[in-house]
Amino acid sequence: MKQLWEEYFLKRSFPSKIPFEVINKVMNKKELANLIDYCYRFCGDKETVLLSDRVKNLGFEYATKSGISIAIRDMRIPSKKDEMIEATTKEVRLIDDQYREGLITDGERYNKVIDIWARVTEDVSNEMLQELGIEEYTDAKGKKQQKCQLQFHLHDG
Repeated sequence: MKQLWEEYFLKRSFPSKIPFEVINKVMNKKELANLIDYCYRFCGDKETVLLSDRVKNLGFEYATKSGISIAIRDMRIPSKKDEMIEATTKEVRLIDDQYREGLITDGERYNKVIDIWARVTEDVSNEMLQELGIEEYTDAKGKKQQKCQLQFHLHDG
């Protein structure tokens, strides 16, 4: 009975030209891209736009219904954070030394420092997500960056 309901729901939510086998999958990023591509090729522009809106709305609806949330108390400072920041600070000092010695330009120094801090920010963020139990993180960059920024502002109390 559950499978019949799911099949009815999926068929009702998607264009009739899309076979059930195309939509009856775990919709990770790759499968979602394949679905949109299939819709575009076989259903046209208008149906693809409508499908994209329906998928977005379904995602928001079921994310809300699931009741999953992450509270501030769930956030844990990664045990490696201090070590990672200390190593990065040393790297930045070496780059500053290279600049003072005239080995690199100010623009090169700036770009290298930005790249290094971006990398450590990503590394700390990944550690934090792993400690939250989030192994696979989709391409919701804004949310990930916010969590990462929050993590850098948390300190051991």
